[in-house]
Amino acid sequence: MWRALATGLACGLLISVSAADNEYPRCNCGEERIWSVENILECQTAVLPCEQDRSWTVEKVEIIEVVADQMAVAISHAAVLEDSQLMRDKLVEQNCAWQRAKKNGVRLAKRGTGSGK
Repeated sequence: MWRALATGLACGLLISVSAADNEYPRCNCGEERIWSVENILECQTAVLPCEQDRSWTVEKVEIIEVVADQMAVAISHAAVLEDSQLMRDKLVEQNCAWQRAKKNGVRLAKRGTGSGK
């Protein structure tokens, strides 16, 4: 979806925002499968060139500055989100390994008590 801001005849500021949900498995812990839903938000901005000189109003320059600032914040947040998702993935894998080890330990303990020890 494209939305035009501060548009003129030959130039302006365009912002594209699209979102998608992707589902995929994270880990298979025996019979139980852990699923995660990722929300992807994509933003694209473009200041289109004019064929002739254009005088930008203070308001239009402020709009571009605000959008640029918001994009910088979004990029920073995306980096933090990526780091936290990587950490979450590692923790999920560690939890799965712990659950498998626990299940194996219970199985071994049952065998040990069932054999008369």
